[in-house]
Amino acid sequence: MKVLIYQKNTPITQSGFLNFSDQWFIKIDESKDQNKDNVMGWVSVNGHKGQLKLKFKTKEMAIQYAKNNGYQYTIREEKQKPVPKKSYADNFKN
Repeated sequence: MKVLIYQKNTPITQSGFLNFSDQWFIKIDESKDQNKDNVMGWVSVNGHKGQLKLKFKTKEMAIQYAKNNGYQYTIREEKQKPVPKKSYADNFKN
């Protein structure tokens, strides 16, 4: 079974890092189990594993979990964009 190991970036609308900075996720890839209805265009999946998302504290823990369970894994690392410090008072500076 193939899994994807990734880390979420902080959304643009979010100013804090509380829930995004140190978490790694494993998501099971079920793209090969998809069925497409040609009439309506709906896509369905046989099973529920694609809805599961496991959370880990470090990337190494996620990799170890995948290896222990015999999963083929792909790691997606995205660059963390630096967030400039801003304050409300900066809007009124000349």
